[in-house]
Amino acid sequence: MEMRQVNNHKVYRANRNRVFQYILRHDLTTRSEIAHALNLSMPTIINIVKSLMDDGLVYEAGAAQSNGGRKAVTLSCNTRARVSVGMDITLHHISVVFVDIKGAVILKEKTVRPFERSGEYYAFLARLIDRCMLSHDIDPALILGVGISVPGRLSGDSRTLLYSHVLNESNMLCSELESCIPFPCRFCNDANAAALAELWNNHSIGTAVYLSVSDSVGGAVIINDVLYTGENQLAGEFGHMTLVEDGKPCYCGKRGCADAYCAASSLSALAEGKLDAFFSLLRQNHAPATQAWQAYLANLSILINNLRMAFDCPVILGGYIGEYIEPYIDALREMAGRRNTFFADASYIRAATFQHEPSAVGAALLFIEPFIAQI
Repeated sequence: MEMRQVNNHKVYRANRNRVFQYILRHDLTTRSEIAHALNLSMPTIINIVKSLMDDGLVYEAGAAQSNGGRKAVTLSCNTRARVSVGMDITLHHISVVFVDIKGAVILKEKTVRPFERSGEYYAFLARLIDRCMLSHDIDPALILGVGISVPGRLSGDSRTLLYSHVLNESNMLCSELESCIPFPCRFCNDANAAALAELWNNHSIGTAVYLSVSDSVGGAVIINDVLYTGENQLAGEFGHMTLVEDGKPCYCGKRGCADAYCAASSLSALAEGKLDAFFSLLRQNHAPATQAWQAYLANLSILINNLRMAFDCPVILGGYIGEYIEPYIDALREMAGRRNTFFADASYIRAATFQHEPSAVGAALLFIEPFIAQI
């Protein structure tokens, strides 16, 4: 009898999660639509929906359109039932986003603040989160946690930043930040975080390489919609593939790395550190900007073609450059196609669909996914 009760409870929990996720994916639905779509009985649906409403996760949104007879009541997900925070920490900036349980961005803020491993810096992060909560009237009790995107290698439990060339730090613990931030914290590699946001935005990517080109170059390998992180959590470190033997110095201490040629900072440096200003010059046919862009695209096409040769799958271009690439993607494809031994068609190069603060959003999703899984 006990075993039967346990099995019945497991079936109920699984069906409850299926019902919630169905409502989450559909802006408006009805009990009968859910029953039909999930092949569950109406009494089961009524019971589960009541429990979800009691928990504040679902609400009745009004009457549906009627084709005659009694109008059905529509259901919708309370997407603000919980909120997650994502932060993207770079050498000079901090980006913060708040996302709801559907992954939609509630707010975002970016501020200039040089990184430092200190209590003062962590307190600044805490004040930034507090200010955002106050400005949008977000109840701290709804916060699931704070995902923190960082450029570097992490421990298997994502609680320790083992080493970051960019931040010049090692063995930095989540507990250091939690001493000031009153929520659970978890690190995520910045490129992996951006890839998670892309996966969330498009659940059927399949297999692809995500190339993140921001002030540093990184990436992620997605296999059957799952991130492959490698034996040492270092898969996707495309910025440190050698592009030019004994070439330009890289911040990592080596020479000729792809990062030295393809980082967005190599362009923004030509416009007082502002990437938007560089692309403004480019649109005005500013000769030095045009020349720099052509050289940049040539190097980027080499890197992308190398990735295509290694993985034979789509390459998704994200990061700061991904936000600007759309008007120039045909030129990039043409360059990459000329380098390909087998096919001139480089339509495998795609601009990321999630382009605004993807690393911060992906970090926030670290707390959203497990919350949804346990409903």
